[in-house]
Order: sequence, then C-alpha cells, then structure tokens
Amino acid sequence: MFDRIPWESLRVNLDTGVIDAVAIAATEIETGRSIVWVDQPSARLRGWDHDPFVVGIPTSLRADHALASAAIPFLFPAVRVGAGYYCDGGLRLNTPLAPALRLDADRLLIVGLRHVPTPAETEARGRAREQEFGSIPYLAGKVLNALLLDHVDYDVDRLRVVNAILDTGTQAFGPDFVPRVNAAVEKAGETPYRYVKNVYLQPSQDLDAIAAECAGHAAGRPGVRGRIVDQVVRYARDGAAEADLLSYLLFDRCYAEHLIELGRADAAAHVDDLVALFVES
Repeated sequence: MFDRIPWESLRVNLDTGVIDAVAIAATEIETGRSIVWVDQPSARLRGWDHDPFVVGIPTSLRADHALASAAIPFLFPAVRVGAGYYCDGGLRLNTPLAPALRLDADRLLIVGLRHVPTPAETEARGRAREQEFGSIPYLAGKVLNALLLDHVDYDVDRLRVVNAILDTGTQAFGPDFVPRVNAAVEKAGETPYRYVKNVYLQPSQDLDAIAAECAGHAAGRPGVRGRIVDQVVRYARDGAAEADLLSYLLFDRCYAEHLIELGRADAAAHVDDLVALFVES
C-alpha cells in the first residue's frame, strides 16, 4: 500500500518550497524517547530543551517512518528505522501540536478522531457501557483512546487558552503587550508566544460505529492470514456496543470509503472556518 504513495512528490514539494516541512513522531523502543523526524530544507526546528525525552532529528522521510509512527504496540509490529525500532509516537509525545508550533506554524488545521456525542447519544450508550465494562475489547479500545486521542483534545484547549490570554492582553494593554511578554520570555531562554489561528475538525459520527457496520458486512478473507484477521476483527466487534478497538484494527475498503465521505462532509459543513483559516489574513 505504501508503495502506491508518490513519495518523490513529497521531496519535490519540499525542495521547491511548496511546503516548508513535514514532521512525523514515533516512540523509540530502546530508550522510550519521542523522536520527531523532520524533513525540512532550512532545518529551523527548535529543540525541546526542557524535555530530554523528546528529540528532533532532521531526515529525508520514507515509508518506514510513516509505518513506525502508526505501529500501535501489541496490535502492529514495531518498525526498524536505521539501527533502532520504533512504534506509535502518540504514546509518549503528550503535546502533539508541539512539532508544528516549533516549526513556526501560525495556522493549524487539526483533524480529530473523537466524535463528541450528543446528550441523547451519551444516555443511550450508558447502560451498554455498564454491561461491557469488564470486556477486553471494550477496555482495550478505551485505553487506546486515552493514550492517542485525549492528548490532542488537551493540547487544543491549551492552545486556545494561550490565544485568549494574548488577545485579552493586547486589548487591555495595547499592541506592544505580546512583544513585551516575549522579551522577558526570550531572556529566560523560553520559546516566545504568538497567536495561532486554528480550526479543530472532529467527526460528526462515531468512527467505531462505522467500523462495526463495515466489519459486519465484510466477506471472509482468503488464506490463513485472512482467516486470522477475520477472527481478530470478529472478536473486537462481537458483543460491543462501542467498537473503539475495531476502529484501530479495521483496514477495510468499506471503512476507508466511509471515512473519506465523512471527512468531506464534515469539511463542507465547516467551509467558512476553513476559508477563514487558509485565505483570510
């Protein structure tokens, strides 16, 4: 699958300045450090001076970097990159917006994976959650959500709090408020603050429900490996009103097509926000 991605186009776009940089995060298994691979001709990445467990490394990105970043422990094998083995970066890097901010981004489009349920949806699922509390698929899915999704929500909230402080301070004390704050911040060796425009898109439907529906329609896969995959998918699906675990496991055409369609629909529903982010100054 990764062979079908035009990696050479990434190289061309970086070298010609169409995009400034691409960063991919992974967890180094040997040390537990978060590694942020950065493909950027100008090499402007600021390091994590106050966190020795996060390391930025300039590199030329390849398919194995992307595979390593997506290798969820116990579900997918670790990937060897160079002399080391790596797995999902979200396990350790609990400030997922940090690489983009350290690359001097002043606008962020954050694509979330967690659907925010309505009160009616929450109430409807309450009883089922109580019944499934002890099931392994249910608990495994919730643990993965806590490890990989909660940090994004927290980071977006913190970004917006900083934006609000800078905006309120500028209104109260004038346009030199942020420069004065940053003069003191930089003197202390810290990263200066800036207002960062952002749009946080979250799915309007539960991804686990879509995964469960697609898994229910999936035909048997051929071969021994296919039968093993079918068994794992069935185990993650059966008896679960919330198939969070399945949403991480299901690599299925039906599921992918539904996600693409949902993404387009949600983007269309927020077209004004996206235009303001990318077009307006």
